[in-house]
Amino acid sequence: MLFPASLESQDSRQRNADTNQVAPSFSPITNERLLNSDAEPQNWLMYSGNYFSQRYSGLDQINNENAAELEMQWAFQLRALDRAETTPVVVDGVMYVTESPSNVIALDAKTGSQYWRYNHNLPEDLNFCCGRNNRGIAVLGDKLYMSTLDAHLVSLDAKTGSVLWDVEVADEASGYSKTAAPLVVGDKIITG
Repeated sequence: MLFPASLESQDSRQRNADTNQVAPSFSPITNERLLNSDAEPQNWLMYSGNYFSQRYSGLDQINNENAAELEMQWAFQLRALDRAETTPVVVDGVMYVTESPSNVIALDAKTGSQYWRYNHNLPEDLNFCCGRNNRGIAVLGDKLYMSTLDAHLVSLDAKTGSVLWDVEVADEASGYSKTAAPLVVGDKIITG
């Protein structure tokens, strides 16, 4: 399914965003940045790293000579109801990670401190396939996009976690659910 990135709609069901802090501003994610994401190895701008989906990072600070000297700097405990299959997205020092069933957390990538958390409220009688999981988000401009277990596509403000819009993309009552990370292509958000 394709959705324009500028879609304006808001679902009436209550959504929850813990906005304890505001994440730092970053240079808006443009299509050029996404197309040339390999030129920014300090960032991980999309689910698989780039449009080739190779999940390769060009960073070279860790090598055979110093790998044994690595030490944990921080840890953040995710709530995993079934499985944890998320890939964090990192933009200019802010790490966005999803957790099951359909939540997003913004963290300081250097310290692990939480900026904010968005919890997508799901229907109590949700009927879904494939386990309670969420694999990640997409980013374009200063907005995040997440597919949800109740078959919605949600757009969040990257600084605050506030809901910008929320649309149903399929009928969850018929058994549809979304667990895959969306993909940005041009001005479209692809979910399926």
